[in-house]
Amino acid sequence: MTKRSEQFRYLALTVILSVGAGLIWAVVFGCGLEIIKSIATPGNVREYLVFKRDGTPIIQTYGGNYEVMTFHALDGTPLEITQDDLGYRSPLMESINQRKLVFSPPWSKRIGGLSSDYYGPEAWYIICDDNLQSRGYLVGYNKMAKARVGYIGRNGFRPDEPPRDEQFSLDGQTIAQWGIRALIIYGVDSMGRTDVNYLLSEDGLLRIDAKERTVKNVWKETDLISAAMSYKPQADAGKTLHEELSSRTILLRTPDRVTVLDSSAKEIQTYPLPAELHSGSFTFVPLQDGRALVQKSPHNRQRTELLWIDTAGKVVERKHLDLNSGSQFSKTTHSITGSLIMPSIGIIGGVFVCYPWAPAEADSLGYWAALGKGLHIYWPMLLFLFVICVIPAVACYRRQRKYGLPWTWFWTGFVLFFGLPAYLGYLAHRFWPARLPCPSCDKPTPRDREACFFCKQDFPAPVAKGIEVFT
Repeated sequence: MTKRSEQFRYLALTVILSVGAGLIWAVVFGCGLEIIKSIATPGNVREYLVFKRDGTPIIQTYGGNYEVMTFHALDGTPLEITQDDLGYRSPLMESINQRKLVFSPPWSKRIGGLSSDYYGPEAWYIICDDNLQSRGYLVGYNKMAKARVGYIGRNGFRPDEPPRDEQFSLDGQTIAQWGIRALIIYGVDSMGRTDVNYLLSEDGLLRIDAKERTVKNVWKETDLISAAMSYKPQADAGKTLHEELSSRTILLRTPDRVTVLDSSAKEIQTYPLPAELHSGSFTFVPLQDGRALVQKSPHNRQRTELLWIDTAGKVVERKHLDLNSGSQFSKTTHSITGSLIMPSIGIIGGVFVCYPWAPAEADSLGYWAALGKGLHIYWPMLLFLFVICVIPAVACYRRQRKYGLPWTWFWTGFVLFFGLPAYLGYLAHRFWPARLPCPSCDKPTPRDREACFFCKQDFPAPVAKGIEVFT
């Protein structure tokens, strides 16, 4: 075996051992970190911002293992609230069209069921492809016969799959990020029917009646970013299903405004957005006095911001809230300790370089803006990772020099890039010979060769004992 092929064999063995060491390290350290966090956070109290039916923001607190639930006002006053007093609010997602589709969305994101009559005979699903300019259609099945009943495209019902030019035009970026369900508003109808849905397409807002098998464009705007379901601001919940459904509203977000529609897709109010809300996701809550309450979606769940805006889009009140997330660790401490689960500057740094939107916690930014934001947030973690990767890299370099082995800079770079798991694999990938003092220079030198690595003098032959066999 040549020296080059032997080095490649060593490299392959080191990679296998490093992967195994990394997996064991991640499992053991990850479990240990969770145990420490559970000990350091007694009581496990968590707070969430929720909204009453009339739009009033309140704090929902869970204690223990979500066994004890209480409510209090923003000023700390305890409240007697039931789940029926709360209004469900969906966030209005931000636009993510400024970057390319990196990964094709899986099937779980490209298929979604429509809301329909639970006891009805049919079930309808929307299916779309994985293109950046996605296309989709509806397909229905008979529940009893378990047979397909037909399709619905832009031109309505048909027995066969609609051609691509008759399918719905959808935003592939949104589907890749949040799934097709982010484009569907379920069960909104002023007549109390649950088999009417709305679909956010690039042609506008489409009203889909699964029972009548019809499609109608009820809001023809091509710059819609996202849509969500909300409620008309009211003090009490509806007493019947019809009252409950008719109280629902539709929120449509464009780059510079939010439009509120009633359950029949008729405009109620339009709110211009201040410049600070043109990007980022937020929850939008219309209020009884005509204003609207906006909760910015926080990247740090412990801190959120509330803005009250009037019908002209002017911010008339602002409030910051610090919520208990159940952890006593700061974000910097959490990121640094969490990085020890995979102590590799190469792997973590590769995520920053190849996909900076995840570390930056923002999908609407361009590549360089997301990279800069991610580095600004996590530079303490990256510096800490670099330091703990330099230590085993220096140890690797010293060992290579002491044993006089080839490829010193390659092995040093390998350990520096992949960190501690790579160093553990490096230590285990070969047999390390004994290092004994050289008779000529008295320096410890490996005895797996015929000459001293330092002074180049041949080692003396062993003393004959008289029992040697010569052939």
